[in-house]
Amino acid sequence: MDLPVQLKQDRRSVLRTLSLTGVLSFGGVGIEGAMAGAEQGDAELLGGFEDGFDGWKTNGGNELHRVSADSFDTAVTQGGHALGVKIDGDPHPMIQKPNVGGASFDQRPHLGVDVLAATYGDDADVVFSMRYHYDSRGGKGGNRKGKPNVAESDDVRVPQYRSSTLYWDMSDLPDEALASPRRLEITWHPAGRDPSVQPEGRGPASGKEYRGFAVFDNVRLSDVPTDYTANALSALTQRLIREHGSVERAIPEEGDADTEQGRILFADGTTVPYTVERLADEKFVFTLDGEAFKLGGGWA
Repeated sequence: MDLPVQLKQDRRSVLRTLSLTGVLSFGGVGIEGAMAGAEQGDAELLGGFEDGFDGWKTNGGNELHRVSADSFDTAVTQGGHALGVKIDGDPHPMIQKPNVGGASFDQRPHLGVDVLAATYGDDADVVFSMRYHYDSRGGKGGNRKGKPNVAESDDVRVPQYRSSTLYWDMSDLPDEALASPRRLEITWHPAGRDPSVQPEGRGPASGKEYRGFAVFDNVRLSDVPTDYTANALSALTQRLIREHGSVERAIPEEGDADTEQGRILFADGTTVPYTVERLADEKFVFTLDGEAFKLGGGWA
């Protein structure tokens, strides 16, 4: 599978852009200081693709390949190989790991996935979502027939031809759900072309055919959220800059010693709300445009 090579995103430059706006002192340490204070998590790999597909499958007429770092190093983020998916008409492709029953979602509820995607003939972002199937035996929030229940992440938009990280903080799911995993799925489609079919292998029946590719690597669970939030915050900030131009300045509106609320002004006049909450000396929650990011230390 011949794939083009593109440069990886510069995470530090995006965070520095936020710092220079004067946004968020983060208790005097600055946003980069808050990032630097993150602890290193204990990770469990669900997909490294060094020896094969690691149990991952696809449907809908899509094709799986192993991509090597020698041919496409930008897409391979750990080890020497990644999982490539060729999409030839399926409007809503999916990959899935049918059996994750032995994975420790209850101990490591923070899911990260490195991706790089493209759509032929379309330069729109690509929209990803992750779905977690778990056993249910009935009771509160349960399924009386004992069938698996499903939790779904928020949509994550990533630019084409750029290595990005999908991140899902699953720690808000019920303990019993995290303790009984069944299946993990990742679905995607081009932005602006919302498919009318579910990602169940129905092919191009909707008439919105999708042709392109996606590469996945380093599918992992971690016990601390800060393993992934720097990448996730960078991706959101880059998307806002692509849509609205450069960051002009922050406009604080209210706050006290431990919180600050305001809006960030972009070049086209758009303002986006932000909130900073300091939970401890070096432990912060930064919410930008409705998405919350845990920063600093003390989360383990």
